[in-house]
Amino acid sequence: MSFASTPSTPAPGHTATIYAAVELSSKNWLLAVQAPDRDKISRHKVPTGDSDKLIAHLEQARARVQDGTDAPVNVLTCYEAGRDGFWLHRVLHANGINNQIVDPASLLTDQKKKSAKTDKIDVRRILRALKLWHEGDPEACRMVHVPTPEQEDERRVVREAQRMKKEITGHLNRIGSVIALHGISTFRPLRRDWRDQLEQLKTADGRELPPMLKGEIKRECERLHHVRDQLRQLVREDRARRREAKRSAESKAPTDKTALEQRAELIAHLQLLRGVGEVGASILVDEVFFRDFRNRQELAGYVGLTPQPHSSGAKDTDQGLDKAGHALARWAMIELTWRWLHYQPNSTLSRWFHDQVGRARGRLRRIKLIATARKLLVAFWRYATQGIVPENAVTTG
Repeated sequence: MSFASTPSTPAPGHTATIYAAVELSSKNWLLAVQAPDRDKISRHKVPTGDSDKLIAHLEQARARVQDGTDAPVNVLTCYEAGRDGFWLHRVLHANGINNQIVDPASLLTDQKKKSAKTDKIDVRRILRALKLWHEGDPEACRMVHVPTPEQEDERRVVREAQRMKKEITGHLNRIGSVIALHGISTFRPLRRDWRDQLEQLKTADGRELPPMLKGEIKRECERLHHVRDQLRQLVREDRARRREAKRSAESKAPTDKTALEQRAELIAHLQLLRGVGEVGASILVDEVFFRDFRNRQELAGYVGLTPQPHSSGAKDTDQGLDKAGHALARWAMIELTWRWLHYQPNSTLSRWFHDQVGRARGRLRRIKLIATARKLLVAFWRYATQGIVPENAVTTG
């Protein structure tokens, strides 16, 4: 779909806007530029990672438009969030270019069973969405909130720890599957004496372990304990760093605190609520509360805890959760909700859950648990930003 416009000169006092979209790929970048002095979209291939050449094309367009008008010229660029992260966004901003990063899931797509897809089509789609969004259409797309470099770096700890936990689970599952093939159920690979256990193992029919099987179990156990030791070291270092940051923050005025000190204080503040541990608090601070939300609907939508009804005429169907939100934060909120129900049984939110569920099991219980998680997320948000303690909740401070 074309949205090229007739060339026009901005009225006095108005800003001329150049729209540009970048399709990022591992081979080449494709830049599409729509300037107010031309009726066609110009496209330029840029070598992957060559931000200087990309900026040069944008500045060339800015200079050309500026020669034809006395109005200020604004360059607005956009690219999809993905594996390239935020470094290009920061480079563009450092060079005076207003850049946005669009959530790919929010872009309108062709619903036909078979639809054409090329870099040219994709970049025009991004460019069209950017123009509509800038003109005030909130349905055109959603822009990603870009964290600061410090906030982005702080996320690494929790994310790496989660990957390590999955890797540990994978090793345990593989070991369990291998020994089950031979009827073995007494081997405990997490114990430090796993080597002695392995030497004494026999199959269920009384045979010595085959040499290849024994070697495979040995290597899996070595990798298991290596990752486990790395995880423990990572957690120790993060705890020590947060304790130091918290001590440093206590002696400073709020305006003088670094991002790390503010993070440590907020994590400690959340942990004052009984049932909130350091993992859950860290995920909420690093993945959710680093950004501002206008309302609770926006907050729940970001995490992916909003229901998706499908109602048309006589049809009224519950499609479940909108899982387009933040998967790690959603997982953390489900875990925190179970802990909240256990450690805060007299809170208003826990009583509401039990009144709604009673002795029910299955689907109703799951639905009400998600509703409780959504309410609890809002309560945590208000506690973190306004200091409002959830109703009838117990604090440890």
